[in-house]
Amino acid sequence: RAGGLQDKDGGVRELIVGKDDEILKTETKTIARADVAEVCIQALLFEEAKFKAFDLASKPEGEGTPTTDFKSVFAQIATRF
Repeated sequence: RAGGLQDKDGGVRELIVGKDDEILKTETKTIARADVAEVCIQALLFEEAKFKAFDLASKPEGEGTPTTDFKSVFAQIATRF
């Protein structure tokens, strides 16, 4: 479940994942549409994404390191739906 969608370039922000609306407690609740699309594509490539539902947002550009290791992103979510 993606946060508020932004029309910005993807691949330049650190992604944040959570469960059960944890992201609503953070300062950032938005994500670039291009990043959502990339996560969808990457989810097809990694077993770690199988049977998982999660919340998705990103840190503001310039904060954190842009996400490139999608396997570790999916591995952060321990529970299955």
